[in-house]
Amino acid sequence: MQNFNKEDYLKPHLIILQGPPAVGKTTMRKKLWPHYTCICRDDIRIQLAGGTYVFNFATEEKVNTEVGILVAQTVANKENVIVDQTNVKAKHLDYFIEKFKETHEMFIISLSEPLWKLYVRNVWRWIWEKKWIPFGVIRAMQKSQKNFPYKNYLQYYRTPTTI
Repeated sequence: MQNFNKEDYLKPHLIILQGPPAVGKTTMRKKLWPHYTCICRDDIRIQLAGGTYVFNFATEEKVNTEVGILVAQTVANKENVIVDQTNVKAKHLDYFIEKFKETHEMFIISLSEPLWKLYVRNVWRWIWEKKWIPFGVIRAMQKSQKNFPYKNYLQYYRTPTTI
């Protein structure tokens, strides 16, 4: 069991939602933390594409850069922030942890669903929101999540009800 540190609970929160597209990250954050400042990769993609949702491997580095800038600005204001972060690469988590662990209590929530359910949700999302993620991207992200080195980050993982 983790030791209780009062100072950690006085710090603002930085929550990173991790999981493949269509797993429910955005739905969860809207229901559980509507008052937190949200940095959402999908919103940044829409902005970079001029108002239409487009997933494009070529622009992902720009998305990463913009996420970093926006999180840094929000953290500087000592706000609670939630990063709706599809990408499950360790280098992205390492960046957030190293840069913000002194100013914010860090939490990572990893969501997963069976591949068939992600495909179905993706189709519904296209029908209702006109957001489409290629099935190959969903499959690759889910595989990446399964191969993620969770043991290196255990101290940061939480369930939504423990934050």
